[in-house]
Amino acid sequence: MSNTLVLFDFDETIIKENSVKKLLHAASGRRFLWPIAIPALVDFSGWKQLRQNIKNRVYNECLYALSDTDQYHFGRAFGIRFTLNSEVWEKMKYHHEQGHTIWIVTASPQPYVKGLAEALSLPCELVIGTRLPSTPELFDLTEIECSGGKKVDEVNAQLAKGAFCFNTILAYGNLPWDREMLSMAHEGYVVTNGRVSKYGRD
Repeated sequence: MSNTLVLFDFDETIIKENSVKKLLHAASGRRFLWPIAIPALVDFSGWKQLRQNIKNRVYNECLYALSDTDQYHFGRAFGIRFTLNSEVWEKMKYHHEQGHTIWIVTASPQPYVKGLAEALSLPCELVIGTRLPSTPELFDLTEIECSGGKKVDEVNAQLAKGAFCFNTILAYGNLPWDREMLSMAHEGYVVTNGRVSKYGRD
């Protein structure tokens, strides 16, 4: 087994686009998503968390009770429509050739990104992401979204669950969303507009 674990964010890191937008449109059948956000805009009590409140409302409206299987099939269908960041792709191929263990760690729905990764033939052993409830109930993204510090929690949970032992952990992501994941790695790399640079800890 490899002694090196490499963590990659997905949206705007491995691929240039934000893949979730396509899932939201396809799952809801909506051409425009902005009308869903209007109630959040007029709810003055939530202005401090406006971005999160809008995102929460749109996710609940569009991905309500969407099964893991449906998410996965959307990913398989849409994968080839996204564009790989060439510099990041070269890094991923290099790590794969070196026999390093590669995990994708994303805030996007896990089954969806798993389907995308397979469609794009990405050499990853595991996809860690947000798990949406498949039951007909509303959910709070602030509690379940695999972003920020929760990415680190989920990686550590997988490490403990699998009794993995890596001498080196590397991470690739974008700021500010992946700051915690980049900080937990022995070496972090920031992806900005497709270019990779060394992460400097504060």
